Amino acid sequence: DKNVRMIFGKHGCLSVISSGARLFAGTQEGLFVRDGADESWKSVSGKLSKEPVRHLASFGNVIYVATPT
Repeated sequence: DKNVRMIFGKHGCLSVISSGARLFAGTQEGLFVRDGADESWKSVSGKLSKEPVRHLASFGNVIYVATPT
């Protein structure tokens, strides 16, 4: 899948986690999300759109994000 290669290759994927039908990818260039039925990744807006996301964790419906700052 070219969209997976784009996230894992171009953006330097550091962490991946799923929550329900959504898939989250933490990269060197921010946080990306992909809905189960959607074929494309979308950048999450706000501070996490430019900050490296090194680790992802979930508890219930909450996603926790670790960044360098």
